[in-house]
Amino acid sequence: MKRYVIFILLYLCVIFITIGILDSPTINKLGKEDGLFEYLTAIYLLVASAFFFLSYKKSKSKYQNIQIRPATNYFYLILAIMFFFGFGEEISWGQRILNVKTPEFLTEINVQKEINIHNIELLNLTAKNGKLKPIWIRYLTTIGGLFSLFCLFYCILVPLAFRYLYFCKKWLHKIHFPIVPIEIGFFFLASWIMYYFAIYMLPFKDDELLFSLGEIKECNIAFLFMVIAFYFLKHVSIPITKKESGFRLSPLS
Repeated sequence: MKRYVIFILLYLCVIFITIGILDSPTINKLGKEDGLFEYLTAIYLLVASAFFFLSYKKSKSKYQNIQIRPATNYFYLILAIMFFFGFGEEISWGQRILNVKTPEFLTEINVQKEINIHNIELLNLTAKNGKLKPIWIRYLTTIGGLFSLFCLFYCILVPLAFRYLYFCKKWLHKIHFPIVPIEIGFFFLASWIMYYFAIYMLPFKDDELLFSLGEIKECNIAFLFMVIAFYFLKHVSIPITKKESGFRLSPLS
């Protein structure tokens, strides 16, 4: 675990120092649509999806004995699908790469007039006039807000409950729920703090700069999920049967 923590810490330090030394136009260039950080985010999400899918395949027991535990851990498959969806949405399903025109019906309801779901006005953080929606609407009805709640719940609250609440640990073991190491989970908090600290420290702020900083924060979150997915792949436990001695439980099972 120490190696994972050091790796993440070095990565976030590089990002934080980079933001600190660059001027606003350069940050905007790196964080704009189709900029470096957007494509890095897409790559991290795709790699995370692949790692989760490999964990799903790896969790399959050669004995296929479902009387002891599921033959395959489908939580990994759900995560793989979820992050592949995130990858597709991040690049608008290849729209600009393939030079595909946005259908007229999407142009009318999509804030950025793109082929994706998360920018549909009903599900987007901003309205078509560019103004942010009220905070409770942002977190409860938009894809971005719901994903933030997912990060908070899955990467911080669940690992804390697993570590300190015995009944939660027992139940999560029973359903073979993949547990994010709390040491990694706390880096999600660090990323959010970094984002708001950067906004506070910058000498001037405009909509373009705030958008770019938001893209950098999304990139950091995607990077953390890629690391988590790799950690699961390296530590996923294989289902075992009654005939095997020493029934073992893993926090990642």
